[in-house]
Amino acid sequence: MTAPSDAQIKDWMAKQPLAFRATPAVRARKIGLWILFVGLFAWCLYDFNFAPERIWVGLQRLGTVVSFMFPPHLWETWPEWVEVFQALGETVAMAFLGTILGLIIAFPISFLGAKNITRIFWVRHTARRGYDIIRAFGGVLQGFGEELSKGPDLGHGDGKDARKGTKAKGADEDQ
Repeated sequence: MTAPSDAQIKDWMAKQPLAFRATPAVRARKIGLWILFVGLFAWCLYDFNFAPERIWVGLQRLGTVVSFMFPPHLWETWPEWVEVFQALGETVAMAFLGTILGLIIAFPISFLGAKNITRIFWVRHTARRGYDIIRAFGGVLQGFGEELSKGPDLGHGDGKDARKGTKAKGADEDQ
């Protein structure tokens, strides 16, 4: 394939001008949006009293907060740190083991709910409703724990604070 000549390119530009550059209305809209964005950004900097000195002071305060995460008065010798690192390692190992065991158990069971693998209607839908129960169990426990943490007002919550992001599943997942 050969490169197009200058005459061919000019011919194409005359036939399809929008393919080579935006129309004046589109360019004006882009410029207007950029002006609006820069103006909003500048106003936010002014309104929030932005100053580089405040950033520097904030970073110093962040260093103080991070230093409180590892107080030196608790673990002063290396054997004490080794104990902490061992406990952290055990925690990570338990999380990894739980993830692997969950994968080993869930992967084969997940095929029971697949329509193209399990053709028996009642087995497939029983498995799917079982998945729904398992999925809801964590939310029920979390909601119950939140109700217990309210103290004497147990059972009088509005229920809006428990599992805010959970969406209800439909009765039939085939659609």
